[in-house]
Amino acid sequence: RNDWRLLTGSPMNPGTPITNDIPLTTEQTATMRYICYGWNVTNDLGTGIASNGTTNASFTVNTNVVLTWKWTNQYYLITTAGTNGALVQDKTGWYTNGVQVTINPTADVGYAFLSWSGSGVPVGDETDNPLTVTMDQARTIQADFASTAAQARVWTGVNPWNTATNWTPTGLPGPSDTLTIQSG
Repeated sequence: RNDWRLLTGSPMNPGTPITNDIPLTTEQTATMRYICYGWNVTNDLGTGIASNGTTNASFTVNTNVVLTWKWTNQYYLITTAGTNGALVQDKTGWYTNGVQVTINPTADVGYAFLSWSGSGVPVGDETDNPLTVTMDQARTIQADFASTAAQARVWTGVNPWNTATNWTPTGLPGPSDTLTIQSG
């Protein structure tokens, strides 16, 4: 999002104090919002006069000035753990565009981390442990776990391999499982 500028055409006497407040966030949806990270004041030549990293601009007018609010976007991250495991720390929340977030799974006894699933997992990173993502979009990420005990499983579903109900017995295949794919 481009910076927003506030220009006033009203003449002001030199030494006039100005205070202007804006909300921290604007144009928020469930997964994206804009957040103000500060402001700066410049003169006609573009020379900086004052700046701050707040949503409250306070400065004194001694010449023609331009007040520019600085904005960036934030995306919402949802992190969860499937059955038989957890996350070391729930990283669900708002993150500023470009920030990297690391997610660590932890398996219950008798289980192992298998893969990540969800709309926010970068292609090719499904088995990274831990997983580090760049917050350049909204993301939903789940840690999936599988039993370390060998078990025979039969493919009975269609489409996503990482859907537990597509296997008999129900559950994602583990690293020691024997798999049978009858068709499809």
